[in-house]
Amino acid sequence: MPYFACHFYKLDPVKYGIWTDIKYEKCPGSRITELRRIKHHLERAHKLPLAPPHCPRCLCSFQDDVDLKEHCLAPEGCKPAKGSPGLKDGIDDRQWARIELLFRVSGKKDVDDIARWYEIWRILFPGVQEPSTTCGD
Repeated sequence: MPYFACHFYKLDPVKYGIWTDIKYEKCPGSRITELRRIKHHLERAHKLPLAPPHCPRCLCSFQDDVDLKEHCLAPEGCKPAKGSPGLKDGIDDRQWARIELLFRVSGKKDVDDIARWYEIWRILFPGVQEPSTTCGD
């Protein structure tokens, strides 16, 4: 039976450990065998409050999705924000909607949960190398 760790903990065990912030106390997890429990943890500990649409590249905020789309389609493009713009400290509404959709897909086998865990990783951290295992180290 597979075990599942918090995605943020797998990304950075020092930053998302119990010694960093009390809200991350459950990140290391221990022997969690149900992916839905990781989903609940992600919602409680890592989901960002409702935020205006923003560009994932330059991190500028916009009034609505129309303005964001115009910005993203501009021929000159925007400059990347300093640091790692794809690695913001939490889950935004768009990411959360995609994660919720994964749990509406039928199929409850362990293999499906492992595949879903990795799909959540790709939603949260696009372009970041996937860990070799879903377990906490």
